[in-house]
Amino acid sequence: MWKPLLTLFTVSLVGAQNEISDFENPTDCGNQATDWKPCVERKIADQVFGSCCERFVPPECRGLCVYESNPIEARVVVKRLFCPP
Repeated sequence: MWKPLLTLFTVSLVGAQNEISDFENPTDCGNQATDWKPCVERKIADQVFGSCCERFVPPECRGLCVYESNPIEARVVVKRLFCPP
């Protein structure tokens, strides 16, 4: 009796692990249809990206550790860091 119940539980657990939630795969951001609208606020993205940079990026390059989706502004940050006036 317990074996079929255990099998059913295992199958449902494995199936649930393979499902993708709306949180993991949002449709209202981060795609071409939304013109690549960010899925998180800029402040949160900067915090997460900044903490990652603090761990893995040398101090002299941390000026690049800001989330920037605008290519012109990103170029300005790179130029400012590597091409000082």
